Amino acid sequence: MLLVLAALVAASAATPTPDRATVAAISRLETRWGEAFVSRDFAFLESIIAPEYALAVAMPQGDVAIMRRAEWMRNCRLWVHEAFDARVIDVTTVGDTAVATVEGLWTVKRDPAKPADAIRFVVTDTWVRRHGQWQVVWRYSHRLTGAPWPPLAPKE
Repeated sequence: MLLVLAALVAASAATPTPDRATVAAISRLETRWGEAFVSRDFAFLESIIAPEYALAVAMPQGDVAIMRRAEWMRNCRLWVHEAFDARVIDVTTVGDTAVATVEGLWTVKRDPAKPADAIRFVVTDTWVRRHGQWQVVWRYSHRLTGAPWPPLAPKE
């Protein structure tokens, strides 16, 4: 029992504390990402989307699609992003890598002949700092069909 207690104490002491400056920087970048969609600031998007970027999307019916950077940037320019309301839930940092979890509601018109879609989501973004600049190398997006936005307050 004493050995287990000692192991737990050692593990909790070894848990790294997130770098607050990195958490703040990634949170700002996540916010700007959504704003850049709506304002069509493609220069900003080009600067944060790494060359090896890929988006993995999990659909409610179980399909998974992976979209590479070139296709993502092409779609980004084609679609009309009417709104992007997002909240950073958590940012975990390890050296020059950060992983952000973000929830939100994206309103996008992908077909000019159809109304815009409101897509509720949770994404996990993996950021890497290169030469002092943060870039996203991977995004995992999980669609939350039917989930309310904003989220309901937890019951007490």
